[in-house]
Amino acid sequence: MKVWAWNDSENCTVAGEWPGDDMTTKDGKLYWEAPAGKVPTGIIFSDYGGSKAGGGDLPFVNGATYKPDGSYTIDETPDPTPVDMPSQLYVLGNIFGQQWTTNQGVQMQKNGNRYEAYSVVFESTGTDGMCYFNLTDALGADWDALNQAANRYGAATEGVTVGINASAAIKLYANNIDASACKSWSVKAGTYNVVADFSTMMIELYSPSAVEMVVEDNIAPVYYNLQGIKVDNPHNGLFIKVTGNKVEKVLIGK
Repeated sequence: MKVWAWNDSENCTVAGEWPGDDMTTKDGKLYWEAPAGKVPTGIIFSDYGGSKAGGGDLPFVNGATYKPDGSYTIDETPDPTPVDMPSQLYVLGNIFGQQWTTNQGVQMQKNGNRYEAYSVVFESTGTDGMCYFNLTDALGADWDALNQAANRYGAATEGVTVGINASAAIKLYANNIDASACKSWSVKAGTYNVVADFSTMMIELYSPSAVEMVVEDNIAPVYYNLQGIKVDNPHNGLFIKVTGNKVEKVLIGK
């Protein structure tokens, strides 16, 4: 089997050419790991460029186990307690009504080893329609005060793009050390649910419209929790949504 993976700005395989990297076999399963520093948003599993799992393009979900039909399951092992889990967290950036204000951010809600913020409106101030953001565990009257008090969390390199139902690595920028050098992720202007997962140190974005109880192609969606148990009334957390042959991870508010 071969793996082809990518994000909005680059190919994310070692091979760099289709059909991509070989998978390795361990304990009866096939494994693939993205090269260091690369965070895919999409992935294709193919029989050496031939038939493809799920018919082709699939969303990349870090740590997921994919099936031949393109569906996937998440590791059911409970999240470990992360070392750098902050006691509170805010989103800073090109946010509607809060353009990089140091004394006001969108406060996130703690949910296990994750922090979640719902319906964050990103508003671009440039001509390219892109917005930039990072996270902080404290606010301040100005940037000097914030950087002295806060641990900040951002991208490994400036401008790493985060897409819908995709993830990017989180890097810690410690107060009084390198907080002032915190890099930002980029995203197209719009409204998103933001999830910071400190068990995997990944940032994820979801479309609020994806969590509405709607009927797509006359098929009612079915929801499961991350342990694979069906949930009739999903709320306040991360769930697996199955609509026909379409499977996606969605964040649902209260």
